[in-house]
Amino acid sequence: MMASLPKDRTILTSNWNGYISFWSIKKDCLLLDSIQMRFYDKEKKQLRTECLDKSKMRKLFKGYTKNKGAMAKWFTGTLRMARGERIREVYLGTVYEYEILLTVEKGRVTKRNDYQNKVFDGYSFDHNDLLKNQDKDDLRTLLIPHLEKYPELLHAKQIKFSIKNVTMDASGHITNCSVTAEVDYGDNSEKEHQGIAEEMKQNIMAVHPWKIVYWNGQYVAYALENYIIPYKIDN
Repeated sequence: MMASLPKDRTILTSNWNGYISFWSIKKDCLLLDSIQMRFYDKEKKQLRTECLDKSKMRKLFKGYTKNKGAMAKWFTGTLRMARGERIREVYLGTVYEYEILLTVEKGRVTKRNDYQNKVFDGYSFDHNDLLKNQDKDDLRTLLIPHLEKYPELLHAKQIKFSIKNVTMDASGHITNCSVTAEVDYGDNSEKEHQGIAEEMKQNIMAVHPWKIVYWNGQYVAYALENYIIPYKIDN
């Protein structure tokens, strides 16, 4: 297909292939309707948009033609469609108010799941939440580790706690997570410390309710996954 596209189409850093595909679903079939490209008009000094000629489309996708498009029999996977407001930006992607997950097998839709996503309030490291809830107990005061238990940290400068693999339940409790602790001794090197990492994990899991997002049938931590807690040590 790439060899059949015009060589003078415009290539952008946001679109290295130089084309955009348009799709539709009709009678549970995933159809490729058209391929759109941009060209720069030197005389008018502006971009114009054109679609790949229909005869070329038919030639390229011979054997896949169905109705007025090409049935994507080469595709098997899950398609995610969204509408409504964006309710959260998370590490897995943007969460929208309403989402549909379509299971596609060789170009045919075999399953559809509709979801209404929601956010449930609770403790959060999100910057806006921290500003809004200044009267609420500071999370960091609930997570202070007992350094006196670890004499080897006496000369440490800072500890960075990283939170990963967070799983939640519907009530905002953390059911499991992993925490690592990187200790900075001020010599441009960091060393892991399992003991204080385990203590921080227990502290984090004791806090509830955390702010959560109900996203496509799962409860996901809000601004917690991959979060790093810097803890400075006053010597």
